Amino acid sequence: MASDERDSQPLQNMGAPPNEAKNGHHVVAVPQTRKFPGVRRAGTLRSVLTKWDRIILFSAIFLVAFAYALDGVLRYAYQPLAATSFSQHSLLATINVLRAVIATAAQPTAGHLADMFGRVELVCSSVVLYFVGTIIETRANGVAMFAVGVLIYQIGFTTIVLLLQVIIGDLTSTRARLLFSYLPNAPFLIITWVSGDVSRVVLGVTD
Repeated sequence: MASDERDSQPLQNMGAPPNEAKNGHHVVAVPQTRKFPGVRRAGTLRSVLTKWDRIILFSAIFLVAFAYALDGVLRYAYQPLAATSFSQHSLLATINVLRAVIATAAQPTAGHLADMFGRVELVCSSVVLYFVGTIIETRANGVAMFAVGVLIYQIGFTTIVLLLQVIIGDLTSTRARLLFSYLPNAPFLIITWVSGDVSRVVLGVTD
C-alpha cells in the first residue's frame, strides 16, 4: 500500500498545472504577471540600445527638459499680463487652481496610458496637447478661451514631465537610476539665473 502511494505521487505532480508548485504537502499557486504592450516594448528597446544610443537619448532628454523648464518659468511670468489684458486679473487664482488640479489628476492617468499604448505614442500625444494649448492661449480673445488653452497645455506639460522620468526608469539600472532621475531637473540650475533676463528682453520687445 505504501509503495502504491509513492508511485502515485509523480503522476499527481505531472498532472498539476504549470503555474502551481509543491511546497511540502501543499500546492502553492505561482502568480503569473501580465505585462502591458508599452512595458514590453520598453524592455525590448532597452535590450538593443548601444552606449552611443543612450548618450544621444539622454542628451535629448536634457534638451527637452531645458525647453519645457524655461517655458514653464516664463509662462508664469506672462500669465498675469494676459489675465490683466482681459481686465479679469481676479480670475488668475482660479486658473492656477485648475492647473494644479489637472497636474495632479493627469499623472496616474498618463502613467497607465504609457504602459498600455507605449512611451513614444504618449510623448507624441503630449507634445500635440502642449502646442495646441499654447496656440489657444496665444489666440484667446477672452479669459474663458484662455483658461481652456491653459488646461490643455497643462495636460501636455504634466504628461511630458512624467514620461521623461518613466523613460529614464526604463533605460537605467537600479544603481544609476537615482543619478539620472535628476537629469530633467538639471536645467533649473541654469534657468534660475537667466529666466529673468529672458523675460525682460521679451517683454521689452512685445510691449
